[in-house]
Amino acid sequence: MAQKEIALVVASKPPLHFSIDHAKLAKHTASFSLPAGHTCPGADQCLAKRDLNTGRIVDGPKQTVRCFAASMEVARPNLARALDRNIKALREAKTEDKMADLIQQSLRHVAEVYSSIRIHVHGDFFSATYFRAWAKVATNNPQRLFYAYTKSLPIWIANFEAVPSNMLIVASHGGKFDHMIKAYGLRSARWVMHPEEAEELRLPIDKDESLVVNPEIQHFALLLHGTQPAGTEASLAIRRLRRENVSFTYSRLQKKNKKR
Repeated sequence: MAQKEIALVVASKPPLHFSIDHAKLAKHTASFSLPAGHTCPGADQCLAKRDLNTGRIVDGPKQTVRCFAASMEVARPNLARALDRNIKALREAKTEDKMADLIQQSLRHVAEVYSSIRIHVHGDFFSATYFRAWAKVATNNPQRLFYAYTKSLPIWIANFEAVPSNMLIVASHGGKFDHMIKAYGLRSARWVMHPEEAEELRLPIDKDESLVVNPEIQHFALLLHGTQPAGTEASLAIRRLRRENVSFTYSRLQKKNKKR
């Protein structure tokens, strides 16, 4: 390859990494992520992060459910490196406009068939500036649906007016600011250890991302999944789900079976 051609290839590489092959997400949905825990200022009961030096997982002091995303980063070094590059580029950008430009430039590399964008399978809105950058990108791309779970509730609440109609946000229970969910009437999702718990709470369980993207559903549940620390209530719950053949994983095989 000629030097000029190499330069063109390098120039065409997106500055940020989007994923278009994630088993958890619905068809035609791409996602953007950041390092779990390190970018989650509101995390509490699910707090876990990958140690940036050792690569091992570090659990938070009040953790009751380990973040599946942190476990995935430990298991997949290539993914971890991509997420590290994402946060590095955004922090270097600093301003709302520059962050939005980075996201928009990268989004252009995601085919139009991916009509929905999940903001953060890993990570969260780590600053108001970053939140507003996403709101700006969503505003400039009305043909796409953007959606996110967040525990960064003060950031969301302070920027309500910046959020366009095609950007759906759901408050995630188990964080430092749960009291704001009821106080501000926020849409919300909570983890449950078993379908029976969801039934007691009278909450539907979102198994395929269909509820999170439906703004008419105010509150719903998510079934516990991911690797949990041995001996914890969460690990015992996972054992029960397996014993009772309750589907709680997001594998491609599971999705294929649903189509049959």
